[in-house]
Amino acid sequence: MIIFETDGAIRKLFDSLFQDNEEYELMGQYNSCKDIFEIASAKQPAIVLLDLDMKSKDIITNIHQIKNAWPETSIISFSSAEEEEKIFLCLCAGANGHLAKSTTPDALNCAIKLVLNGGAPMSRALAIKLFTSFQDARENSSYELSHAERCVLKLLSKGHVSKQIAEELNMGIESVRVHIKNIYLKLQVRSSKEAVAKAMAEKII
Repeated sequence: MIIFETDGAIRKLFDSLFQDNEEYELMGQYNSCKDIFEIASAKQPAIVLLDLDMKSKDIITNIHQIKNAWPETSIISFSSAEEEEKIFLCLCAGANGHLAKSTTPDALNCAIKLVLNGGAPMSRALAIKLFTSFQDARENSSYELSHAERCVLKLLSKGHVSKQIAEELNMGIESVRVHIKNIYLKLQVRSSKEAVAKAMAEKII
């Protein structure tokens, strides 16, 4: 297990909970998720506990990247505030569940066991929203995106900019810009961040 948490007091609490727990091996705690993908790559943990209160613009993309690289790694997000939209996007990106920071140690232990057995701990409201999103996704599964547009969208989800996408796909930068413009129009969004979030939420990529 690895833990990403900004609050030093909570990290100490996790230390006391897991350090002498024979069921889990605490492989590391970090106060920033700046290098989360590299750390996950080196450790390849069964469980990642991820603080959504961390100031990172890439946290949703990071979850998506980890789950793509290691589908068997379970990610449980947690936060002090119930930011429903952000939590929802994290779940759509691949997080296996979400808990409030006020969760008791016993409830946290039960949630980890639930995730390891294929469950998904989350509030009833989030579960309903997630189910509704998947129902909508089936109705709008393609948005008539071309193969090239899907490739561009997938690279946008990895944080690539137009120049990097052009090099990766061996196409002109103006062609990439046209594809991005078409993606915005078809998905009815105004930015790459919105496009990636919608694509993740509706399992387009």
